[in-house]
Amino acid sequence: MIANYDTELMILILFVMICPSLSSYCEDWDPEDYPCFVLKLSQNAMEEFCELYEMETEVPKNQFYDMLRKWAEKYSVQAETNRFIAEEMDYDEKYFKVLMERLRAIIGSTEVKKVLEQALKLQKCMYLTPTDIQDIIDTLVKNLPIDKQNEATLLWNLLCPTNTYSKCYSHF
Repeated sequence: MIANYDTELMILILFVMICPSLSSYCEDWDPEDYPCFVLKLSQNAMEEFCELYEMETEVPKNQFYDMLRKWAEKYSVQAETNRFIAEEMDYDEKYFKVLMERLRAIIGSTEVKKVLEQALKLQKCMYLTPTDIQDIIDTLVKNLPIDKQNEATLLWNLLCPTNTYSKCYSHF
């Protein structure tokens, strides 16, 4: 009887040790999250693609794009990947322009608007990690007086940074 428990316990321990290695980098992704060309690739290629995106916040954008290009070379999808990267960069540029236009149109103190403009420009930086960029932005805001920090938060939210595809009517 005790031998059965020992065996079951060993199996349970083995399962707990192996289980994390069975998880997929792509398990939280929906098919519409992928660029179309990735869905046509092998499961292994998709896993590597998802794994790269797991590292996206840990490396500068230019390095991330270089990693994507190496991945693309491995799976012979260089042209598609280069188009995808170009689309991403185009989106980032449009995002910046839309938010800069909104920032110029919004009423707020010059001091806060300058900090928000710096924050937007930092987000375009290809040579800093997203984490480093966020740390710099946090420092810029923390260096403002409390009332200006509150204004910065309010103005940022009024820019509707998560909705650049349509007008932000109610906020201007």
